[in-house]
Amino acid sequence: MPNLLESNVLIVPLSLFIKNNEKNTLEKFKTIFRSMTDHLFSNPEESVNHAYFKKQLQQFNEKSLKKILNSSLVTDFNLGKKNKDQFILELSSALKLHPSDSRKVMLEEAWNSLIEFDHELDSVFDSLIKLTYQGKSIYFIEETNELHAQKSLEIFSLFPFHNLSFLENLPNPTASPLLISYLDSTHDTLTSPKGSVYFCLSYAYQTFLTPSSNFLSQFFRFKSTPDLLTHLIQHLNAIGKRKDTILFVSANLKEQSLAEKLALETISKEAFYTELSSSAANKTTVRFDDPNRDKTQPIASKSSLQKATSIECGLSVNPKAH
Repeated sequence: MPNLLESNVLIVPLSLFIKNNEKNTLEKFKTIFRSMTDHLFSNPEESVNHAYFKKQLQQFNEKSLKKILNSSLVTDFNLGKKNKDQFILELSSALKLHPSDSRKVMLEEAWNSLIEFDHELDSVFDSLIKLTYQGKSIYFIEETNELHAQKSLEIFSLFPFHNLSFLENLPNPTASPLLISYLDSTHDTLTSPKGSVYFCLSYAYQTFLTPSSNFLSQFFRFKSTPDLLTHLIQHLNAIGKRKDTILFVSANLKEQSLAEKLALETISKEAFYTELSSSAANKTTVRFDDPNRDKTQPIASKSSLQKATSIECGLSVNPKAH
């Protein structure tokens, strides 16, 4: 079985740590409909709209939410064909919400409530990121959108690491994976992490792990769009990372099959959790939002972002957030 310690590059599905909470999102949408109902109740001229939102409040359920999640609008958002402002505006229109700034904020909050960190894996995540101290780089890969990527980054920043911090804002998408970690230059670089943390996400590359292909592209043998994992492997090969130094963590058989087609070494998520859990034994993991955190422990200052540098492949990089 592949060993984490023998690999220099780890490709990890973001979904191993970020989970969905559709129940919470359902309640958030209902809160929006409730606020619209209350707002329109005292206006006789809005009786039709009041009746609509009252009906939505009563009938909006898990099936309604699934319909939104499986819509072409969400697919386009996950593929980066729409930016966050376009997505919120079109979702607001689809729900017949009046386009006010406050409701846009509520809708964005409702959308972001769909994901949350699996805090049962706090110590596992802590151990994973600390592998950067051993020179390993971590690439989180996922089919997701700009808003959920930003929230995931904010969640990551709640975990304090010695000399390593996460960006406050997502970098603009480029042809390369998004570098989301940086070194705090106020600390001794001799004890700093030698690896980095990246996002490789569908909205930035505008392709999924398994891009859909239609009949015409197959019939006429059009060149298909490379899938997300292929994009990442091509990048890693270009910067000199050999396949025998790369380990892909498979969340399911489908992902394992994709990795095997690219001749990648794979490890199951269960074995991955076990190895990291064993390395986390007798260690304490804390987050910025943990009231029991020892405030005397040094935490990298986010104000040093503009001065920070990140080391990858022996080169210094200045990862400015946009």
